[in-house]
Amino acid sequence: FDWCENHETLSPILEAALGYAKSSEDQHLEVLDVGCGTSTLPWALWNQGQRRVHAIDIDAAVIKSQQSLHNAEGLFFVEADITRQSLGEERFDFAVDKGTMDYLLCGELSAALQALSTVRRSLRRGGVLLLISIHPVSLWQAILKALKGRISFIELDSWSVPASTGDDRTAALALRRLDDVDDQMDGAQEAVARVMEQHFTTEA
Repeated sequence: FDWCENHETLSPILEAALGYAKSSEDQHLEVLDVGCGTSTLPWALWNQGQRRVHAIDIDAAVIKSQQSLHNAEGLFFVEADITRQSLGEERFDFAVDKGTMDYLLCGELSAALQALSTVRRSLRRGGVLLLISIHPVSLWQAILKALKGRISFIELDSWSVPASTGDDRTAALALRRLDDVDDQMDGAQEAVARVMEQHFTTEA
């Protein structure tokens, strides 16, 4: 199952965002797939061994299923809860989140922000996060502005893709990790809550 659009539709955006990521000389890109679910995206990211992909999900059954379907060197499926546990520091060159933040934003903001912070810290200096969402680019830009100096990214590029069905659009933003400050959670939840309240009030 693919949240938003499938990776075939999003492939041009994925490749463009990957172009912003850098790996150590003569090393494969280390890629993180956040909340892989049963999607084939990890397999596509792996690209016949051209990248090392670490696909994570909170659901143990999903991870077991993916491991049985995709057994390849350099493709790893790991059970992890990014709202509660660290992924380590500066491990990945590139991360992609396709819908996980959308899901978390439907619940407690504190969990969503902890997840975003966890992913940010797992990126190497200069690492890139591709955020794919059902919410519009403008909302994410407002959220990121509210998080400036707290959980800091700089926008490299953004896309708004017509959905294959209906009138909705899929948003994507390529974000580079900023290293000017360590993550500061004080006031972050309140700042994002104000942004979201204003957005959904306007939408209504």
